[in-house]
Order: sequence, then structure tokens, then C-alpha cells
Amino acid sequence: MDERAALKEFVDAFGDDDLVRRPDRSRIEGEVGSQYLTIGEVTAGSLTFRDDDMGSGEGDCPVVGPVPVRPEIAAQARAGWRILLSAVKVGGQWGLVEVVSGDP
Repeated sequence: MDERAALKEFVDAFGDDDLVRRPDRSRIEGEVGSQYLTIGEVTAGSLTFRDDDMGSGEGDCPVVGPVPVRPEIAAQARAGWRILLSAVKVGGQWGLVEVVSGDP
């Protein structure tokens, strides 16, 4: 399967049950709105994203995650993909609000 098709399948795999509702602003500890982030780490049940545009080296990049995802979604993910997403952090836990598209 070609990389773009695999990426589209990954983005399309996210359903409403995989996304969190945007909470009341007073509860939000961290937020990323409609931004491309790179998948930095994939585990069986989570993804960790980094913002390569914000740091000069890998250790300097702000991190979003780990974000819990279904194992089926994690199995489709590839480190290095850039994903256009929105995410919030509430109670110390990141959650995806929106997954729009991506670049391999």
C-alpha cells in the first residue's frame, strides 16, 4: 500500500468515539489548535506527537502525549507522519479533539 493511502486510512480510522469534546476553558491545562504535529512515538495504545517547527533539536520539541488511541489506530500509525490535529490536556491527560489530515 502506498504511503499516502496508508496515511488517509489512518486519519479516516478516527471516529467520534476516539475524539474528546472540547472541555470548558477553565479545565484546559494545555491546548494545540489546528496544527501539524509529527508522530514521534507509537505504542500499542498511544501516540506521542512533537512539534518539529518549535525546537532546534529532537529533545527541544514540545510534546503532545502520550495520547491514548485504540490499538487498531496505533497499529496503522507511523513515526514521522505529520498530522493536522487539535488536542487538549485536561487532568494531566492529552486527548485528540480533531484529526484532519496528514503528510507522510
